[in-house]
Amino acid sequence: MFARVGIFHSAPERVDDDEARRAREQMLQTLQGLPGFAGLYVLGDRQTGKTIGISLWETEAELDAWEQMRGDIVRNRAAAAGHIEQEGARYEVVFNSQTDRTSRQALLGASQ
Repeated sequence: MFARVGIFHSAPERVDDDEARRAREQMLQTLQGLPGFAGLYVLGDRQTGKTIGISLWETEAELDAWEQMRGDIVRNRAAAAGHIEQEGARYEVVFNSQTDRTSRQALLGASQ
């Protein structure tokens, strides 16, 4: 699994206002229609206006495809919500509590 992380800044009151919620809902709809999309997390600091968006992808190729199309989509949705992307990066997921729990349960079941 792979992740795309974007760090955004806005006025603190814009972290979770109606426009930000609408932009997130539209982004989620877009992402859900793409192959390999595995989840979206948005973290926010209401005091500073900083938000962090984390999208999850099943394969690196599917993340690559999203990277190719995301520029205008993210820029337009973020601007509508009063957010500006300051930086972004991509990562491979090396640990996941859900996967780890499933693995432990499988191992425990196999040993019984």
